[in-house]
Amino acid sequence: MTSSSVPLNFNYPVNLEQETSNNHTIAILTPNIQAGENVQPYINQFQSALAKQVQEILEKKGYHIIRLADVQNLSAEQKMNISSILKIRGWMGVLEDADMDTENLKDTGMKGIVDQSAGAVIFKFFEPKTGRTTHNFAINVGAKQALVHSYAKQDQLWWL
Repeated sequence: MTSSSVPLNFNYPVNLEQETSNNHTIAILTPNIQAGENVQPYINQFQSALAKQVQEILEKKGYHIIRLADVQNLSAEQKMNISSILKIRGWMGVLEDADMDTENLKDTGMKGIVDQSAGAVIFKFFEPKTGRTTHNFAINVGAKQALVHSYAKQDQLWWL
C-alpha cells in the first residue's frame, strides 16, 4: 500500500450451511485480475480475499478444494482426480469524475461528478483432461451500489 491509499477490508463472512461431501475436487487457479492504476495498490489483497471466499463457498457446498498456480505441470493422475478447474480473471478500475445523476442513472441531465467502479470478474470452470469449458460467467463490478463517493456542483465550486 502507498501513503495515498486507503485501508480496505475485502474479507467478508460466508454464511452458508455446510453440506455433506460430494466427493468432487475443484482446483482453483491463482486469480489474474488486471487493475487500473487507481486500484493497483489493492489488487493483490482483493485477489487473495476473492480466492479465499470462493474456496469457502465451494467447500460449504461439499467440494474438496485445492489451489494451483497453473495447470502446466498437472500429472495424468491429478487430471483424473480433479473434477473441474476454476480460472478467475478479469479487470477492474475506477472511472474517475464520471458525469451522472446518482439519483436516476437513466437521466441524461448530468447533475454531479462521481467516481464509479468499473470492470468484470470472469469465472471459467473447465475440464482438466480436455480443457473444455464446462461453465463460464462474469460478474459486473460497476453498479450504482459500487459508487464510492460523489461531488455536487454548486455555485461553480466542487464540494466533497
